[in-house]
Amino acid sequence: MGAYTLAYRRLGPLALRVPVDWAMDPFNVLNWRHHLLSLRWMDVLAPATLRAFLADFHDFHFVRKQANSMVGTANGDHTTTIRLEYLGTFRAVFQGQGDRKGVILCERLMREDMVALLSPAVYRPGHNHGVMADTALLEALDAMGSDDMDLRESVVRRGMASQAALYDEAGVTREHSVSYQEHNYPVVLRFLRAAAAGLTEVQRAQQGRLANASRELCAYFTRSNGQFFPIGDSFRLPNAAILAAHPEIDPAVARPDDPVDAAERLYCKSGFFSYIRELPGPRVHFVATATWNSAHHKQDDELSFCLELDGRMVFDDPGYSDAANPGVTKALGTADVHSAVTVADAPFGGRSRRPTGSGLRSWSRHEGGFELRGSHSRIPGIVVSRCWTLTGNKLTLTDWIKVSGGEGEGVAADGNLRLGMHGFVLAPDVAFVEIDGCIHLSRGGDPVGMVRASDSSGTWSAAPVPYVGTDRRQIDQTTRLVYTAPAHTAHVFEFTFA
Repeated sequence: MGAYTLAYRRLGPLALRVPVDWAMDPFNVLNWRHHLLSLRWMDVLAPATLRAFLADFHDFHFVRKQANSMVGTANGDHTTTIRLEYLGTFRAVFQGQGDRKGVILCERLMREDMVALLSPAVYRPGHNHGVMADTALLEALDAMGSDDMDLRESVVRRGMASQAALYDEAGVTREHSVSYQEHNYPVVLRFLRAAAAGLTEVQRAQQGRLANASRELCAYFTRSNGQFFPIGDSFRLPNAAILAAHPEIDPAVARPDDPVDAAERLYCKSGFFSYIRELPGPRVHFVATATWNSAHHKQDDELSFCLELDGRMVFDDPGYSDAANPGVTKALGTADVHSAVTVADAPFGGRSRRPTGSGLRSWSRHEGGFELRGSHSRIPGIVVSRCWTLTGNKLTLTDWIKVSGGEGEGVAADGNLRLGMHGFVLAPDVAFVEIDGCIHLSRGGDPVGMVRASDSSGTWSAAPVPYVGTDRRQIDQTTRLVYTAPAHTAHVFEFTFA
């Protein structure tokens, strides 16, 4: 009666039999534990088997009180939210069958999860997890017929504050990711529906503003092949289910008020920059980022960029996975795998510090190109600045590294000269060869372009970095070129493409 074979993505199958060790971690993958403990896989079980597993889950955690780092903790907040939603579904199943014991069991578990999500020690304010938690709480209160209006109003107030924190005044995500602009849109809409009785007309009108902002950002960060540029914690593939349910944010769905595409167009909002040029020459699509609002889905990717020519990536991003082991996930978020500037022996500061100093400072468009300037101070005691200029078939990058407390540019307080490391992440199918200090790029034997440093004070090197393609379960590799040179002066790089 209490047996099931659990398979999740490429992990498993694993035989589960009551009693279950609900704290197990057989694959060392957080998402597998999330899947197990969310109980969402139970929706295919026969009622008797479902009740046996639910009773065992309750006994493990709330009778025998066995330790589990993802139950009743902030680590498992999202897992708890999903479990609460499914417990409401299971409750309805038992209720429809007249199974009073099953209903009571579900309500007992639901109350445990509701207590957890109401706890400040578990709840994440200003995070999409917080908004989803409050939605689940409101829906659970409705399902159980609660008349506690004070509790409901408290949850609505908390959720309104959290959903407002997900986007800035322009309606752009504060979670550093194109995918989370898309992901959070239905999250907010569902919360607004659950809280509808307590909302003002102004708050209801928020949907239109978010829809327009989401559609615009997604349009500017969608490649020719329909994939996202994987800036920040972004997947390469848009979420087809979200776009099908919400065509109002799908840039592929034409609208009567859409402007006619110009030969050149530029977007720069909230630390996200995109430039598209249709003519002359190859179609150019360039994106860059420099934004820091919190630790939520934040990578150390300030001043990183991607470049697509005629629909094919040249300078890429390593991407993002929610299915990798913790070591790979951590590596994907570091500056050492991005087309960014790092400093030897001077790591980025923690992402949980008070956000300050990261941004795109100025931008302008000229015929056939643009100029973009940004800077950040994520490396303690150091300010890194970068200027990109595109004119015709030449992209120029100028990097500055300013060290505070030392005597002169690039000199630390201890008198040592800092070494700057200027990274260029290549698309996996782009090959390179260094000839006389210049990097010649090619694809399938055909020339793509050439990167040249304007001075000879540094040296080029190459190293493999992890790479996540369209299958976020598959971790591959690509190449990151690095120009290492003293940080005492500006360094200029010119990429001339065919």
